[in-house]
Formats: sequence, C-alpha cells, structure tokens
Amino acid sequence: LVGRAAASATDPSASHTRHARNVTRGGRTLVALIGQIRGGELAERSLIQHVLKPNQADLVLMVPKTASLLNSSLAARARYVWTLREPENWKQPIAAIAQALGAHRWLDLANNSGAVWFLGPARLRRGVRSPSTAAPNLVYRHLLKRHLVQHRLIEQYTRFIITRADHVYGCHHDVSRFDLHHQVYVPTGEDYGGVCDRHIVCGQADVLACLSIIDGPLLHPERYVKQADSMATCGPEPFMKLRLQELGLWPRLRRFARVMYLSSDKGNG
Repeated sequence: LVGRAAASATDPSASHTRHARNVTRGGRTLVALIGQIRGGELAERSLIQHVLKPNQADLVLMVPKTASLLNSSLAARARYVWTLREPENWKQPIAAIAQALGAHRWLDLANNSGAVWFLGPARLRRGVRSPSTAAPNLVYRHLLKRHLVQHRLIEQYTRFIITRADHVYGCHHDVSRFDLHHQVYVPTGEDYGGVCDRHIVCGQADVLACLSIIDGPLLHPERYVKQADSMATCGPEPFMKLRLQELGLWPRLRRFARVMYLSSDKGNG
C-alpha cells in the first residue's frame, strides 16, 4: 500500500459493533471512492457537481495505482489518496487482510470448490478462478476502513458516502436529510437477488460495520462454506444482503431513488 500517508500493518477496527460517538446534528460529509478510476471525465464532473458540492463534502480515494488515477482530476481534489497495486491473484490481499484479522482457517471457504463467488476473481486453489469480480470491492472497503481509523477520520465526519468512481450522477445527491443516526441507505435497483453493493450512505456510528463486509467469512468460514460456490446464495449482491443482516444493519436499511448510472471511459472496459 502506498499513499499520502503510511498504511498501518494491522487492522485496529475488526469489531462489527456500532461506532459509538457523540454525533451532533449537521456535521461534515466524507465521500469515499473505492475501486478503479474508470468512469471518465463525465463521471468526475458529475461527482463534483452533484455530490461533493451539494453536500460540501470532502473526498478520499481508495483506488488502484494506475494511469487513470494520475490523469484524474479527483486525485488533486482528494484530501487523501490511498492506493493498492492490483495483484495478479486477489488471493494475496485477501490473505493479508485475514492475517491482520487473525483469521487462520479462511481457506476452508474453498472446501466445496475452489470457486468462492463473493471472493472472485481470486484463485483460492491452483488453477481455479472464482467467476465473479466481487473481491476487489470487498478488499477496498476493508482497506478504506483501516485508513479511516488510522487517520482518525471517523471522528471528523458524521455522514459517509461510500461509492464507486464510475458513477455518473444525473441530479443532486444531497444526503443532509437522510436519518443517518438510525438508518443506512442504498439506492434502488441492481439488487440481483440481494441488495446493491455499489453505493451506501451511513452515519458515523455505522461506518465501520458498512466497511466490514469481508470480515465475517474470513473469521468464520464454517458459516459460509456450504453456500460459497453458489451464485444464487453468494453472488456479490446476495452476499452483501447476507452480511448486512449479520451486522444488524438490514432492519435499518432504507432505499432512495437511484440518481446515478454506471459509465466507463473509452479504453477502460
């Protein structure tokens, strides 16, 4: 990991309990982008116009170190830029996270088969590639959590928007009226048998849990091994729903009308 500040070698935030803080009304908003910077100039302009400005929000990036990042206007605007050199096999960063969590039996997830849907495209067994692309999202979420704790940013913000860099926003995404003391919010649509895993809005008390999606199966693989090789039960969206249920967030989940769509700059897939 490289960035504007050194990364911690351990994860001090493995707990899934609510982050107890004295949250005042108003407060500040932090927008965190995770994953590849591939939405292009249109996506970046729309984020600034429709998310950062209406929320008077600060920005952090938890992204791969690529040419797209160097060419992005968001890098200069961000308060922090944390990067990861994307591996050939996503098993490597997952193993590092497991080690930091003290999770020693996480490879038991591959007992039924080498293809663990919610850890794709990692190859947990030689030659067997999990067919989904969910693992990068989970890894970036966890690393974002680590950095927020290390730099004491959770104490500085009351609202968190955790999202992707390839969204184009068609209108203002103002979260000031969201009841983030009691609820978390996900846009409607793109549920695919579970719940959308691309964008979530939460308050200070819930941000650690919202970023702890990968922790459960690494710490307790025995609870997931029977369903890990099924797209229906553990594709990215069903897995997100399962983890929100386990973390106690599901009863407090609320939906809002989708104001964004996915885009990709030419040459970025």
